[in-house]
Amino acid sequence: MTVPLLGSFLALLLAAGGPAVKVLTLDEQSHQGKLAAWQREAVVLQLEGQTRRVPLDQVLELVPQQPPETDETAAATLLLHDGTQLPAAGLSYDGKQLRFKLWDKDLAVPVAQVASWMRRKPTAEQEKQWREILAEKPQGDLLVTAKGDSLDYFEGVVRKITPQAVHFELEGTQVPVKLQRVFAVVFYRPNVPETPEPKAVFYAVGGARVPAAAIAWDDGVFRLTTPGGLELALPEDRWQRVDFSLGKIAYLDQLEPEEETVQPRPLTNFSTRKEQLRLALEEDRLLRRVRRGRWSPSRPLKLDGRSYQRGLGLRAGTRVAFRLAGRYSRLQAVVGVDDQVQASQGPVLLTIRGDDKVLAQVKLSAADRPRGHPLELDISGVHKLTIEVHHPPGAFLGDDFVDLCRIRVLK
Repeated sequence: MTVPLLGSFLALLLAAGGPAVKVLTLDEQSHQGKLAAWQREAVVLQLEGQTRRVPLDQVLELVPQQPPETDETAAATLLLHDGTQLPAAGLSYDGKQLRFKLWDKDLAVPVAQVASWMRRKPTAEQEKQWREILAEKPQGDLLVTAKGDSLDYFEGVVRKITPQAVHFELEGTQVPVKLQRVFAVVFYRPNVPETPEPKAVFYAVGGARVPAAAIAWDDGVFRLTTPGGLELALPEDRWQRVDFSLGKIAYLDQLEPEEETVQPRPLTNFSTRKEQLRLALEEDRLLRRVRRGRWSPSRPLKLDGRSYQRGLGLRAGTRVAFRLAGRYSRLQAVVGVDDQVQASQGPVLLTIRGDDKVLAQVKLSAADRPRGHPLELDISGVHKLTIEVHHPPGAFLGDDFVDLCRIRVLK
């Protein structure tokens, strides 16, 4: 994974001394050192006179060892069509460009790149209404106003934004709307061009989120080019982390299942009235639903005394399927009966299928020592991944609190 680099050019870079960083890689290794150089295919670190080259295709995350304090001020937020999100202080608009301050520098963005401008952070109720407004399909710009927790909007044309007002044309008449009343502006653009996939996403103070199609490190500044072509200079004292996981890895507890089914347990009381039966079956379905990261707010996934923050919890009779579309090559997890099961009632079977093929079938029990079983599968070309926990033939009771800890798929 790591290759030492030598040479006079690198020595000059090392002399400058970059920020102290941590690099997390796909194999869950952590590399620490000073950021020495940013190459096209690798990041170079310096530690105690040694240099280390970490290939970018193996990097999951880059974080400063001393992250800057989070800026919680309610700055206005500018959202671009390529997913870039920027805190925008002192914004103005002349009909062609939006001008504002970003990281103490003046910046201008063509209006064609801008999706929306939100003046302040929404309340929970406003967030719900804001999402509904964004789901609309207007034929012009939208001016969104706020009164308490209620939002209203008007369709027209935004002509100008000044420190005092938004000049909005409504049905042929231009009206200045005081800035205090304005919650947000949505800029209409019917045809947004496709942009290249970003190589990473930078997060910075003030709620900034910058997908980067090109990255360079130069004299204490990250020089970023967004997928839409905007060039930004991010100072080293403003960035919080860089996410390189795009397309490389996905944790299943973060993916939305394509299918989730629960097979009801057989009921022994056949005299149960119809409504009681329905309620019992519904309660059983809720108890046996797939859990994400925890069995309950106070009970994490736990194997062999170790608690896991990521993963799935399944009980017998539960099946869940994910659409992978053939994008990944490996599945990794640690699987076993959760530590909350104190004594063994009998085994259960964990079955994992890729499309119509059984990739793994593992018998699990609380009697296993250790309980956790590392699992790694080849899922190359798999479009639909199905995971099921069930009792072996002829069995009824079993240790059916099954943990799939840190279950993830990788390219």
